[in-house]
Amino acid sequence: MIAYIPSPPADGISVGPLQLHFYGLLIAIGVLVAAWLAQRRWAKLGGFPGTIVPIAFWAVISGLIGARLYSGLKLARYHPPVFNLVISNVPGPPLDLYCAGAKVTGIFPMGPVMEGTGVNMTVLSEAHHLNVGVMACPDLVPDVGEIGTGFVEAVDELRALAERVHPRERDRGKTG
Repeated sequence: MIAYIPSPPADGISVGPLQLHFYGLLIAIGVLVAAWLAQRRWAKLGGFPGTIVPIAFWAVISGLIGARLYSGLKLARYHPPVFNLVISNVPGPPLDLYCAGAKVTGIFPMGPVMEGTGVNMTVLSEAHHLNVGVMACPDLVPDVGEIGTGFVEAVDELRALAERVHPRERDRGKTG
């Protein structure tokens, strides 16, 4: 089964001159819930009531303004990237997954390619499978398929080398 979650036909709502995007509203709700929970925990620890929410508010506002300025002014072009490759390893459940009764036979993980970053490789394990997703900036990596092909070739090479090991040595490395 190959499945995906389609994008909704509308991406937000208009309130006068403002366009409120659904992803932004969900982020805002998450920030509010996190600030509220942090405030409760802070109060239980004896902290001054009403401290966390204003700090969280101004931190989020400052972060949004800073990120918008950084992106809008294209400041990434004035310095070398801090890194150009992001590799994420997301451990999944150690059992088979099902969706509406059908066994999931493949998961295609994806991660963001941020400004100044060329490649994101996300590895997701589930059951006895290792799923690899590669996202790349087309300006920096014209053929992202080469990375996927190279990954498969490297795994095949490692498997061939592992099979050449003496059986007694191979069995010694087994666990469980």
